[in-house]
Parts: sequence; C-alpha cells; structure tokens
Amino acid sequence: MRHKILALLFAGLGLAGLSEGALALRCGNRVVGQDDHQLRVANYCGNPDFVETRVIYRSGISRQPFNFSGRGLTGGNIFGSPSFAATNGDSISDRELIQNNHSTVEVPVEVWVYNFGPGRLMQEIIFIDRRVMDIQSLGYGFRQP
Repeated sequence: MRHKILALLFAGLGLAGLSEGALALRCGNRVVGQDDHQLRVANYCGNPDFVETRVIYRSGISRQPFNFSGRGLTGGNIFGSPSFAATNGDSISDRELIQNNHSTVEVPVEVWVYNFGPGRLMQEIIFIDRRVMDIQSLGYGFRQP
C-alpha cells in the first residue's frame, strides 16, 4: 500500500511539472534557454517555421532625467532617441509615452515555432524585447510539403 501511495505521489508531481515551460531547447549540439537573444537562437536553431509578431504595452511610474537645476527635462529622454515635448509637459518618443509621471512603453513580442519533424515535438519560443522568456513544447511535428 505504501508503494502505491508513493507511486501516485511521484506521478502527480511529474504531471504538475509538464504544465510549466521548458527551461531550455536543444538544437543539434547547442542549447538555448531563457534570456538568450534572438540572434543566438537563430544562429543555433536556424530560421523558425512560423513567426508571429505583436506588441504589448507596459506601464509604470516614469523616471524622467533631471538637469542640474533640479527641474525635469521636457525634451529628449534617457536613451537619446528623438522625442516631442508637448505643451502640457508630456513627452513621447518612438517607443515610450510619458504623461503625468506615468510611462507607457511598447515592448516587441515574437513567437517562433520550430517543427523538427514527426519524430520530435514542435517547440514554441516566446521572445519579449528580443530575449527568450518562455519555451513550450507543442504536439508532435509533421512532414512539411
């Protein structure tokens, strides 16, 4: 009886681990994992079979730079990208909107899917801001026409 309980416990723990994303993906004799850059993944694994691109928006309290007089700057931003200073003190750049001490930033998201054929599971890699954030195993791959 004790062995059955232990077997059920270990089986339950194993199934619980399947729902989480994989920590790494093996491409040939190379391994890519969380926080790797898109360029490294493309170099190690080749071009993906499918790519989906979208944008998410993250918001938070702004950290505007200050000049030496202690007042916030109205033009430009920390990264030196072009910005526009509105008459109400708001500013906007190519990827960031600063309004009333709150900042909203565009963050690029890409989903790459690799189909390694019918003998292996397809892999989905999610990149946020060009870094691997998650790797998921999908169903078995298929032969491509």
